[in-house]
Amino acid sequence: MTLGKVSMMALNATQEILALYTDPTQNGKMVVFNIVDENVLNVLDTGITNADGLAWCGVDSIALTFGKNLFLCGPEETKKMEFPSNTDGIHMTTEVDGLRIMTPNDTHFMDIVDKKLLDTFQNSSIEPSAKLHTAQKSVDFSNPKANEIIRELGDQLKVGIQTLLDAASKEHFDVQVLKHLLVTASFAKKFTDPSDFDPANYVKLVRETIVYTKLRHSKVFCRSITKAQADKVKPKNLLRFTVKYRDYSLALQLVELANMRHLMSNVYEDWC
Repeated sequence: MTLGKVSMMALNATQEILALYTDPTQNGKMVVFNIVDENVLNVLDTGITNADGLAWCGVDSIALTFGKNLFLCGPEETKKMEFPSNTDGIHMTTEVDGLRIMTPNDTHFMDIVDKKLLDTFQNSSIEPSAKLHTAQKSVDFSNPKANEIIRELGDQLKVGIQTLLDAASKEHFDVQVLKHLLVTASFAKKFTDPSDFDPANYVKLVRETIVYTKLRHSKVFCRSITKAQADKVKPKNLLRFTVKYRDYSLALQLVELANMRHLMSNVYEDWC
């Protein structure tokens, strides 16, 4: 296979798949390799010539920029995204679960909606988590149908609860959706054997989501960060950044969450 002139290349988040942008003055060809098996996975004529930037959105989508335009390249087609950029100069950074997009004015985060979120909220879904979602709504409206749904789930109840918890760990955009997922999981847990789910894991997830939500909405040091990204960062480094930008209240919460009480004095010392 002849590649032609290679203009840009990028690895996906797992660093197992390589995307090459070739023939930039012709059709702008995208060649995708599996560097582990050394196989060509896909070849696509993007139709975008002289692109400025190339990056992966997580592990399974490729993004190209040209001027102030953003494109996503799939196995069979290239699609222009409606992206609110008024100026040229888009910079992209691959994240473990999405794509961070920076312009001269602001920063955005784009990710692929997790399947477990789709299983829960998609219309006509028959997944256990979707049925629990319906049951919780019935409780909200004082509808006795909730108990009937729980009984019908039977052994699938545990599957539904775990899906809700996994979906909550992926949700980062809508706080109300996140709350609903956690409340629904807590409601459903009442109908299971106490030994089926370790309450410490649920409490830990709730505490983590509270901290990350406050971090995303901080008036001092706002950061578009997801749980998957935070899990890749050492808590000590995250604490260092919150202290650097003087978000001391959040820093103290991080100390408690990550069991770093030996560093609490450092936070108070910087604060004073």
